[in-house]
Amino acid sequence: MACPAWTPVINTARDLCPNLPCIIITGYAETETIGNCPDNVQVITKPFSQQQLCDAIQTATCQTA
Repeated sequence: MACPAWTPVINTARDLCPNLPCIIITGYAETETIGNCPDNVQVITKPFSQQQLCDAIQTATCQTA
């Protein structure tokens, strides 16, 4: 149930800054809850490689351009 806890934080931050890129890094194994995240949020699960982090950052920042 990880994503529901993040949702209010992301929504509040985006109320203040609507184009804020968001990346969630999680160690939760229950990936089915990830589908409940706000739009345009990148999610990567631990463990992840440097390339996966770079890809998530690039995707998140390109979506807000």
